[in-house]
Amino acid sequence: MRKKELTKKEKAKKIAVDMIFCVGSCILGAIGVQWILIPSGLTSGGSTGIVRLVMALTGLDFSLLYYMLAGIIVIFIWVGLGFAQVRKTLVLFVMFPAFTWILSHFDVTLLDGSDKLLSAIFFGIFIGVSNALAFQRGYVYAGTDGIAKVIRKRWLPEYSQSKIMTVINVVIIACSVFIYGTDIALYAIIAELVGNETVNMVLYGFSAKIVQLEIISNRPAEIERFIIEDMGRGVSMTKVMGGYTHEVRTEFRLLCSPRESIEMRNKIAEVDPDAFVTLIRVDGVWGAGKGFSDITEND
Repeated sequence: MRKKELTKKEKAKKIAVDMIFCVGSCILGAIGVQWILIPSGLTSGGSTGIVRLVMALTGLDFSLLYYMLAGIIVIFIWVGLGFAQVRKTLVLFVMFPAFTWILSHFDVTLLDGSDKLLSAIFFGIFIGVSNALAFQRGYVYAGTDGIAKVIRKRWLPEYSQSKIMTVINVVIIACSVFIYGTDIALYAIIAELVGNETVNMVLYGFSAKIVQLEIISNRPAEIERFIIEDMGRGVSMTKVMGGYTHEVRTEFRLLCSPRESIEMRNKIAEVDPDAFVTLIRVDGVWGAGKGFSDITEND
């Protein structure tokens, strides 16, 4: 009884912390959109970029359009991957447009918009921190990463999710050339690059681009399938014996990006909460692989 009560308290605490992170993420993202991006006349990649394109064509409110687009993406992910993949998207799907609508009623601009490069950089920082806060707790926005995941799973398993997502964002930004002009499209690229780097810096500091994960688990089949099929990464597997229990388990060793390591952590927490995971920052990797340096080339 005591143990059950403690478990309820831990769950309640986790949910409370999750909501704090999600609210903080939504506020920062909404500030970036309503007080920097829109007043500066800029756009971006991702779902925000799609909404900005439709805004320019229809004149409709950002929050309304975001709800509509995010709803379509949520249904797309649900049909393509199942409800388990959209559970932690629904929270931000409800929260984020609500905060953008609230902030739109305040006559506030953080920058005057004359220096669009500065605006693009600051928007990238705000949106990067916003994504990192949500991602750290296992939550994701209904955006192009979800679309890329479905496309890879259903139709293009030979390509990595990051490559598919990059192509989608390039298409979105390319379309913005016809609406906003070449200069604004180039600023959108800068905002995307700054946002991606900010996510990595918030999660793991300034230096880590590749991390090494060592995972010891009793559920090897599900973890192996996630690494190879969903992440598109290679992995080494060995059998290890615990010195205390003398139990034989499977140890995985893989190299991945900081963002992917968070996805891996969330998956392991779901399938094997008793797993043991070690994360090591790696200064560099030479070899064939996503994000690795070519061993035949001089840096």
